[in-house]
Amino acid sequence: MELVCNAFTDINNVDRIVLNGITYEELVISADNLYEILSSFVLNNGNLFFYCTQKSTCRTFEDTRIYVDNILKKGILKERVNEVLVSLGWDKDNLDIKSTVFSGDLGEYLMSILIEKFIDVSTLISKVSLKTSPKKAAHGNDNIYYDYDKGILYFGESKFYEKTSQALSEAYKSINEHLKENKEFSYIRNHSASFIAENGDKLLKIENLIENVEIKDVIVESISFVMSEDKYTEDEYKKLLLEMEKNKTVDYDYVHKSKIIFLPIISKDKFLQYFEKKVGSVW
Repeated sequence: MELVCNAFTDINNVDRIVLNGITYEELVISADNLYEILSSFVLNNGNLFFYCTQKSTCRTFEDTRIYVDNILKKGILKERVNEVLVSLGWDKDNLDIKSTVFSGDLGEYLMSILIEKFIDVSTLISKVSLKTSPKKAAHGNDNIYYDYDKGILYFGESKFYEKTSQALSEAYKSINEHLKENKEFSYIRNHSASFIAENGDKLLKIENLIENVEIKDVIVESISFVMSEDKYTEDEYKKLLLEMEKNKTVDYDYVHKSKIIFLPIISKDKFLQYFEKKVGSVW
């Protein structure tokens, strides 16, 4: 079994990530296979170091692989992984799955992994790596992405709620503020030492680009990553989008001119409880 990303049939830039070969009815009985895959992505050693730290040794995937191999050879991989979990507040003594900060961090981190896996854009800034305290969220955009081929900068917004409508509305409010404020580009420039990329050539390319352009010369778009439990089928999501558009809950351009990625989670509580057990097993 694996996750797949299915594009909506008649709405551009809207996708749904689901577990291949499993029906909704089967997931309602037990979504453990889905939760296992998601937890494995989150607790993967390479992902933890690449997305969740600001170590200079881990600014590209190539660097991260070398770093993980080296500390594995030294026998201190578990120690380093535990340090990362402590910095996030995900250690067994401090993990609080009821905390909104925890849910936010988990959603942002999963967004980084899954957007890169399924969409042709690369993480530029992983906001979860900028945390200064386990109990506080980092300020600014949830994530920044860049399309190296098309030259498009994306503001990413992650929302993890029970209700899809609430998640979409909150994502739109946040992105609307990002797109109105040129200071968000300053935010990116100020974190240029934190850029991450697939390899050194791409890292150098984006660093040079950001330092030598004005915001008016950059195409800026948005990605919303929505985790929720009350919708699953494509028809359910499409019906909701049409209702929100009709009722002016969200702007028409937002629904039709931005990327939206849905991840039906079946049960937020059950997923968080499953993840808590997985974190406990790491220790």
